Amino acid sequence: MVYSQTITVFSGISAHSAGIINFMRVAVAVPPITDFYFSPPRNSAIGAATVVRALQLAGHKADLFNFMHIGRKTHTVPLPEKISYLSEILTKNEYGLTAFFSDYKRIGPDPIICAEKLVAANPDAIWISCFAFAYSDDAIVLADAIRKIDNSIAITIGGGGPSALPAYFLRNDSIDAVCIGEVEAGIENLFAQASRSNDFFTAENSMLFIPVVMPPHRGTIRISLSLTRGCPKHCAFCSNFITQGRKFRQTPFQKVQEEIIRIAQDPLAASHSVHFAFEDDNILLDTEYFYAVLNCIQRIFPGATFSAENGLDYLLLTEKVIDRLIDFGITQFNLSVGSTNSGTLTTQCRVHDYKKLKKILSYIHTKKIKIILYFICGLSEDTPESIVDSLLTLSKLPVEVGISPFYAVPGLSGFEKTDLFLNNPAYLCKGSSLFPWNKSLTSRQLMTAFRLARLVNLCRHPAQDKELLNTCFQSENIFTRVREKSLKKLVPAEACDTSMIHRFFQNYT
Repeated sequence: MVYSQTITVFSGISAHSAGIINFMRVAVAVPPITDFYFSPPRNSAIGAATVVRALQLAGHKADLFNFMHIGRKTHTVPLPEKISYLSEILTKNEYGLTAFFSDYKRIGPDPIICAEKLVAANPDAIWISCFAFAYSDDAIVLADAIRKIDNSIAITIGGGGPSALPAYFLRNDSIDAVCIGEVEAGIENLFAQASRSNDFFTAENSMLFIPVVMPPHRGTIRISLSLTRGCPKHCAFCSNFITQGRKFRQTPFQKVQEEIIRIAQDPLAASHSVHFAFEDDNILLDTEYFYAVLNCIQRIFPGATFSAENGLDYLLLTEKVIDRLIDFGITQFNLSVGSTNSGTLTTQCRVHDYKKLKKILSYIHTKKIKIILYFICGLSEDTPESIVDSLLTLSKLPVEVGISPFYAVPGLSGFEKTDLFLNNPAYLCKGSSLFPWNKSLTSRQLMTAFRLARLVNLCRHPAQDKELLNTCFQSENIFTRVREKSLKKLVPAEACDTSMIHRFFQNYT
């Protein structure tokens, strides 16, 4: 995630941080997080890497501590109190192709161990990166752990979470400063009070471009990168504008080319297959620019592959564009529809064209390339019946279904009041918390929809677990696999919404 709106806000800045705009040793920390899951390929921390580069360019010594990467092991932790409602609908020890999750985990080391490593580096200041508001509590826990060891180090927190609601962090005594904003323009003010600018975003020629090279996995180097910022669209469910604004901006091509050449000089990249994972939100807004970057990649890394991690706008796809992307090495098409209901999309200010979508999907399918079509479950207009109908519609398309439970972010339409978030833990904003933000579906119904989406995908790939698939359809119920001591067996998934299950099996064809 890249930061937005250059703002640095202080909450009773302490004496130890006075004068730290001089040369400093800064430790930039990506905290361990807690959740049911976290996808390792998404653990690139581009935002934190950008802060490191910005600090170095400003003359400081900066080192990155990505604790989700440093400590890859996960540890089971208790379910947080405010999402204890999930304990009533979780199936213990489940796994497999219709499963939800059983255990809440911490991805990375214990926060006190992280704090010890940071303090041992003897920094003048610590910058904690919080890439999403949902993980604000994890960032604050790390700040508290640092304070228990050393009360003299200045602690600043920045990123997507603080950009959404700085007051959530400013009330915490462990945090000296909350920095909200794109890091480039305000680097000299990162640790000193700056004025707020609601509409300021970094000019294109000043944007830093920091690709992150991930460790080899199965013979492939994954390079995460983001070329652009901002989106001019006004989809009501999207929070991109909060952190990146409405203006679409591109990294100058020359900068991109220089970084790709630099990566090619790394012996590790030269000895492995290379995959470029673009994390842009709307990369096709300028296809010619994207083609130029992809052409540069193929010239320097012949045979490299790529993916658009945050999805492509199907409205910007044509047969010609699809062919070009395939020629450049796209591995799968991640597409987002938001909803299959036209009325819902209109209310959510999402431009749509279902006829074009079907045509695009049909064409991609002829190319024998995987398609994942993402939709949001739990929008204000949704009902249990409409969600089942959406899944039935998607089951007839040549796609795998990606279901995203709706989660609120401070500043979204309908969620502008800060008290709602200041009086509740930020972890309710994780999609996996299945919190009924719009009260259109209950947590039980959101989980049922999640399982049905997985069942639809199993129907597309029956060989992956024929026994499970047959059991579900023969019983007209959702079964899941569980481990009990040394035994593995099929059992009915607990606490599903029976009316949704019935509607699905009665109408599935």
